[in-house]
Amino acid sequence: MNDDRHLKTEDLTAYLEGTLPADRAVTAETHLADCDECRADFVAARRALLPDTSRKSYWIAGTALAAAVLLGIPILWPTFGPAGRIDVERGNSAPTLEPVMIVEPADGGLVPGGGVRFVWRSVAEAGQYRLTLTDSTGARIWSADRSDTTVALETPGLAKGAAYYWLVDALLPDGRIRSSTTHRFSTAP
Repeated sequence: MNDDRHLKTEDLTAYLEGTLPADRAVTAETHLADCDECRADFVAARRALLPDTSRKSYWIAGTALAAAVLLGIPILWPTFGPAGRIDVERGNSAPTLEPVMIVEPADGGLVPGGGVRFVWRSVAEAGQYRLTLTDSTGARIWSADRSDTTVALETPGLAKGAAYYWLVDALLPDGRIRSSTTHRFSTAP
């Protein structure tokens, strides 16, 4: 990974730790969006740094639920909004959580035919990301869960000359979600 065509190990490490200077971070993000080999190294390194708490979380949640039922403790369920969706405030709703930073497509950008590539900055604690794409009415038309920070979508399924909106949720191990602000792009006519 350390030849001239790829990211240096120290740059990848600094990027994962969030200590890479902003100008070099943008260069790294652009390279990660284009280089499958470096992106695979990035995903593997991030997985190695994040603890696997998924089994433990299910075990703890199951035990707590069973104890609550046995002890007769009321269980609180989330409230749902219209159409059975959970109401969630997106963006910088909590002062300690910065929004996920979008790289491309830029807000208000025009996407040529053939495909659109979604790229965002990594979040140090996130093990998974969820990208949601909606049309101008707000109806979800596509969603993808990924462990890396790039998703490609072929545009034949998207209407020409139409506006679309997208956002990214970073799913944190403690159950919190860091969201980007909603970004808009249009497809070429």
